[in-house]
This record gives sequence, C-alpha cells and structure tokens, in this order.
Amino acid sequence: MLGKDTDAQKHELIRTLYLVNGKSLRETTQLAGISKMTVIRVCNKEED
Repeated sequence: MLGKDTDAQKHELIRTLYLVNGKSLRETTQLAGISKMTVIRVCNKEED
C-alpha cells in the first residue's frame, strides 16, 4: 500500500509543478526526480 500512496503523492507533485505552477518539462523532471515521459504520462492521464 505504501507504493500507491507514494505514487499518488508524486503524481500530485508533478501536476502541481507542471500544470498549476507552469514549470517547464525540464524543471519539473529535475524538481520531482522523475523522467520526462513520466511527466507526460501523468499529465495526459489528468486530461482524460
């Protein structure tokens, strides 16, 4: 269960940085410590 909670927190961080605060893809990946594809996947999922 810990993994799902951690993923949810990471996804919320990605959405906040990229969609709400308007950080660039590069800034978001560096701040969140994840790949560009993860940012794209999470944000595309949000739009659906």
